[in-house]
Amino acid sequence: GILHQSSTTSNSELVSTKSDPAVTPVEPGNEAPHTAPVPSRGPRGGSWLQKGLDDTDSGPSSPKDGKGKRSPRPKSTFVLGNRSATVDGVRHGSDVSGRHHQTRTDPARRRLTKSRRAPSFMLVTSKQSPLKQSTIEFQIQKEIFHQLDEKSRTRIQVLREIFHTEQEYYNDLCIIVDHFFMTVSNRQLVSDEDLQKMFSSIHVIRGISEQLLEKMKEALSTDEEEPSFGSLFSNMSEMMKKYASYVSKQDEALETVEKCRKKHKAFAEFLQVMINEPISRGLPLIAFLIKPTQRVCKYPLLLRELLKTMEDSHFDYENLKEALRVMEETTSYVNEKKREIERQSKMLQVAQVLQGYASAKLITPNRYLVKESIVDKVNVHGKAQKRMMWLFNDLLLYAAPSVSGNTFVYKDSIPAKVCLASPVVGSASTFELTRLDKVKKYKIIAETEEEMNMWVSVIMKQYEQSQG
Repeated sequence: GILHQSSTTSNSELVSTKSDPAVTPVEPGNEAPHTAPVPSRGPRGGSWLQKGLDDTDSGPSSPKDGKGKRSPRPKSTFVLGNRSATVDGVRHGSDVSGRHHQTRTDPARRRLTKSRRAPSFMLVTSKQSPLKQSTIEFQIQKEIFHQLDEKSRTRIQVLREIFHTEQEYYNDLCIIVDHFFMTVSNRQLVSDEDLQKMFSSIHVIRGISEQLLEKMKEALSTDEEEPSFGSLFSNMSEMMKKYASYVSKQDEALETVEKCRKKHKAFAEFLQVMINEPISRGLPLIAFLIKPTQRVCKYPLLLRELLKTMEDSHFDYENLKEALRVMEETTSYVNEKKREIERQSKMLQVAQVLQGYASAKLITPNRYLVKESIVDKVNVHGKAQKRMMWLFNDLLLYAAPSVSGNTFVYKDSIPAKVCLASPVVGSASTFELTRLDKVKKYKIIAETEEEMNMWVSVIMKQYEQSQG
């Protein structure tokens, strides 16, 4: 039949995810610390899944590479702290559970340990987290794949993308829980209140993804001609609604991470260590925390693509239509929160480069950035001065470049409700700001005439909206 599972079939006989550009292969050493259990084969050995590594965890020894040889041992988690020491290139010590560990260090790191005291924290991982990931491959015999009609082939590709992107997403959730959360919690790098604000209901979100992934694996491990994903998603609708709670607190979580990074030195050091860890792929904590929002918004897009590959008579068509309707309802609220998160992220970026204006005063729940650019402000002596100008929905603010050139020093601000803008006659790129409450005028030179017209338009729009 159409289904295939065999560890002896050559790659040339299979259509594998390795050739799918939508799926990023896992590099050695970047394995996620925690993966869901793998289902058994179908009743007659037929399955849409094929395992890429051993079924069982090899524990501390190196896993076999399929040829009877030992492959290189996965890199151990980077462990630092006052309960470990480096001796002859090997770091010895124990984690918070008291278990002994050792990780080999390179000469450069050995030199560092002699001259610099290690940060006062350790990277903590869950006791249940295996050191290696078991890769699941979605494969079908190539000769059978090419016998299918175009819609069927496209349908298989979409099913493959849904499954493998869910695997990648689940692994990222495990990084958040097993590495970020556990280390911050066990080492008490921030207060319990801030810990809750940062991670909110991330454990619930991981549980939802784990259940969804398990149901996908069960569907793909069948010996039926084609798996059903429609009923799978529609049955998960109530659980998906729990995303709303996480997303609604996303802006607070991002603000808390930034606040604690500035407030707690050990926490800031830990975040930097994690960025350099291979498992993080160079991503900061904030990038991981927004992944649930990104994923829940992608479900309807994937289901819509899957629905396009089906005729009305397809056995899973009605189930999939219902699943799409449910997921669109679930994500409508999430989409609005996502827009707010993006606005808040831009506000955080402004706060990071602005000196002399308190972040707490700048970042308010209902404020968002409308436009920003470098302009020339003409002073009372007729001299043009470089200024960075930001227009928010309720405030116009400008600042001068600092000596370093990487930040800006606050100069002045004008409430949007008393700020007017108009082009200056006879000048292609100059416009005038009028502050109504102080009867004060400012001449601003934009880079181009088009840029000037845009500034005048958005400033007047914010003024009109503030009057209503």
